Amino acid sequence: MVNIIKFLLPVLALGLSGPAYAARTQGPLMSPLKVNQIYMTDGNAVFVLFQDGSMPTCYANRGGYLRKSHPNFDQLYAQLLMIIATNGSRGNVIFDTINPNAGQWGDCDIAGIYLRPE
Repeated sequence: MVNIIKFLLPVLALGLSGPAYAARTQGPLMSPLKVNQIYMTDGNAVFVLFQDGSMPTCYANRGGYLRKSHPNFDQLYAQLLMIIATNGSRGNVIFDTINPNAGQWGDCDIAGIYLRPE
């Protein structure tokens, strides 16, 4: 019985955590990390394009959604605006891959931004 519970707990946790993502990935360190475009779609998400290569396997290897449902949406959006205002900051994009290399805007969701000022 204990072995069954140990097996089921991770399975139950996956079911409670929302959609199944292929992987959470930290993109390569960019120096500087730059935001090239921000686009508000339907009010539920902001689409963000960084420079090429910052989000491998995502849209154009550089873009994904920052969902308004993200618990730290306001803080992440403020980081994006700071990156724009300072013309870039050394850092990485952390993202969840939903549909790798499909070429769609929704291939990845931005999970965080890891800033590493020099």
